[in-house]
Amino acid sequence: MPQYGQVYPIAEDRNVDLPSIERELRNLWQGTAETRDEADAPVTRVCTLNLVAVAPDARSACRASEAGTSITARYPCRVIVATVDRSGSDALEASVSAYCHPAGASSKPICCERISLYASGKSVSQIAWAVTPLLAADVPVFVWLQGDPDPGDDLYTRLVAIADRLVVDLQSSARPDRLLPVLAAYTNASRPDVTDMAWRRTANWREMVATMFDPPSFRAYLGGLKDAEVGYVPGGAGWTQAQAALIGSWLCERLGWLPKGRFKRDGDSWTLKTTTGAGAGQLTLKPDARPGVAPGDLTSVVLPGSGGVRLCCERSHRPDMVELQIDRPDTDPLIWRQPIETPDTAWLLGQELERPHGSPAFEKVLALLATAI
Repeated sequence: MPQYGQVYPIAEDRNVDLPSIERELRNLWQGTAETRDEADAPVTRVCTLNLVAVAPDARSACRASEAGTSITARYPCRVIVATVDRSGSDALEASVSAYCHPAGASSKPICCERISLYASGKSVSQIAWAVTPLLAADVPVFVWLQGDPDPGDDLYTRLVAIADRLVVDLQSSARPDRLLPVLAAYTNASRPDVTDMAWRRTANWREMVATMFDPPSFRAYLGGLKDAEVGYVPGGAGWTQAQAALIGSWLCERLGWLPKGRFKRDGDSWTLKTTTGAGAGQLTLKPDARPGVAPGDLTSVVLPGSGGVRLCCERSHRPDMVELQIDRPDTDPLIWRQPIETPDTAWLLGQELERPHGSPAFEKVLALLATAI
């Protein structure tokens, strides 16, 4: 995965009160020594979009700040990170900072700004009214929600209303049974386009599975498929099964399988009964711990077909390689390998910012999964 350029601060976090944020930002960009690079060259302030990240805790806020700062080398934007702590005592804090990424000898460094907000207790309600005036004018608004937003809360209602794009990460959700129907309702109501980082993480796996059916002779196996097993690494925080559930639902949608009821859970194993063209079938999400593979990441996709046919994508002993194998009766297995990379949060976020609209494929999977969780 390509790495974004390094950034360097030209103004560290400065604590301010909410009414003073814009004034403090203007002060940051005055033509002082602080707004010049090491060679004393003037810098260029650029903003092509607003990125508003809402975090349920300090760890998520740090993740959002680091990712937001990293991507500005390629996507100059105003980053607003709001940490929401409903269980704490009443508090409302704000800080501002500015940073640049190095440019060539003949170019001015490109610089952006970050606004950090923290609200706890009853002060959380003020965040909803604080964000809107802080948005840079005449550029798109991307809202990144982590955890489990409450759709009935005024904060999220207002953010959805101002968003041009809504980015979520189902893998950070603790209650996907609540979040998925809300997201599906947004797409059905023509609200801001919704995309998901966990869905983006499955892109390589979806491509590899589809690759196995590239030869026209192998497409004949599609009609005999009725079961699928998706392996994933258990553990970690949030919805560890997110990637497995998404790629499993994608298989159901692409193969025309219809869910019968909802997923049944037995510890870390999840099963979903389906109706397929080949008869009754089943989708299984199977825990599969692997050294060197992060919790939630996929380890295998197995499709047993009729007549002894079996198609499989599985991580090899090297976590950065996947082995694809097609077994057929009376012939040697067909085996080949492909490298696979694990994208970091900044890369995933950058990919979402590049997409001006939502993903129709994801919306179909979202609608199916929302009825099965």
